Amino acid sequence: QTFSTTTDTWGSRTVLTTSADIDSGFSWPRGGQSALTLDANGAPAVLYATSGTSNQMRFTAKVGGTWSSPVTLASGTNEMRPSLVTAPDGTLYAAWLENAEATHPTIKYSHYANGTWSAPETVSAGDSNVLSEANGDQGPSIAVDHSGRAYVCYLDGTANGTNDYVRLRYRTSGGTWADDSPPGKPGGAASASGTLFAHTPQVYISSTDDVYIFLGHDVV
Repeated sequence: QTFSTTTDTWGSRTVLTTSADIDSGFSWPRGGQSALTLDANGAPAVLYATSGTSNQMRFTAKVGGTWSSPVTLASGTNEMRPSLVTAPDGTLYAAWLENAEATHPTIKYSHYANGTWSAPETVSAGDSNVLSEANGDQGPSIAVDHSGRAYVCYLDGTANGTNDYVRLRYRTSGGTWADDSPPGKPGGAASASGTLFAHTPQVYISSTDDVYIFLGHDVV
């Protein structure tokens, strides 16, 4: 559904799918299961999780005024919490949570260029402490700088535990994922053992490629 800033009115709604997951199973809608981004011309693209335990991450975009048939990025168990961004060159980048209800799930990544999605990669490779979706605090966030370097922010820890912290990784030119997690206390070097608590922290990259992380709530 679009909103016109000229007439201050909403347009009509369009149904993209009837098989989408609406939340993470909580009694309140805390965990969004769809993501939207716009290209340089304002055309939207949507990434969403289908319903069910054995489900998919699917993508559709509005091309020439018509929504494309959904394509599947990944199939698995409890694929959840997509994040989607458009890079300055028009490439789309996505991150999401796989096997979200496991004690320690994985963070996945893919990018879309020339009409094709790349094979999903594991952002959290070697990280065995990824926070699950059990308390609704997990929600990977993705941003891209002007050189096409993707940054993914997520949480490590145990559901309802006291050992949670913010993790930031970026994709190197060689296709591996390097750690650049913020320090656990003010000042100092990046530390994977910090204690920056947050509800679905978000990563943002400025026009000068400065990287920012925003916390929903935190304890230092």
